[in-house]
Amino acid sequence: MARIRTDSVATCLKGGDRRSIGRADEIASLILREHGRLGELWGCLQNTDPLARMRAADALEKISRVLPDAFEPYREALLTAKLEDGSAEVRWHLIAITSRLALQASEAARFYAYLDQCLHRDTSRIVKVAALQAAYDLAVKFPQLSAEFNAMRVFARSSPWPSVIARAARLIPKEVGRLDT
Repeated sequence: MARIRTDSVATCLKGGDRRSIGRADEIASLILREHGRLGELWGCLQNTDPLARMRAADALEKISRVLPDAFEPYREALLTAKLEDGSAEVRWHLIAITSRLALQASEAARFYAYLDQCLHRDTSRIVKVAALQAAYDLAVKFPQLSAEFNAMRVFARSSPWPSVIARAARLIPKEVGRLDT
C-alpha cells in the first residue's frame, strides 16, 4: 500500500489481464482515505490504456457507494455520458455512479432516457442489467418515472437475455406504489 502513495494512480491501474480488476480495490481504499486524490483517479477515465480506464471506473464506482457527494463536480460529465470510451466495463460503472447522484427531477428524466436506450440498444447484457437497476432506483426516488420504469421492466421480462429477465423479476416495485408487478 505504501507504494501507491508514491506511484501515480494511473500506473497502479495499468497492465495485466483484462479479466482482472488489478489494484482497483487498493486504489479505492486509498482514495477513501485521501479524498484529495479523487481527481487523479477521475483523470484515469481518459487514460490511453483501456485497462486503466476500466479499473478506474471500477474504483470510482466503489467510492461512489460510500461518498456519492464527492462526484458532484463531475455531474455534467456523468449526465452527458462524455466519458464513455465504447467499453461496456466503463459504461456500467458510470451508470451506477450517476444513479447515486442527488439528481433534480429534470436530470433524472434525462438520465432515464439514456438508461432506456441502454436497455433497448446496448450490446452488453451487464450494461442492460445496470441500466434496469439504475432505472428502478430512480423510480423509487422519483415516482413520476414509475410508468417509464414499468415499460422498461415489461420489455426486460420479455427479452431473450436470462440475466436481464432475472433482474427484472427481482425488481418488484414494492416501494413504488404506482408500478405494476
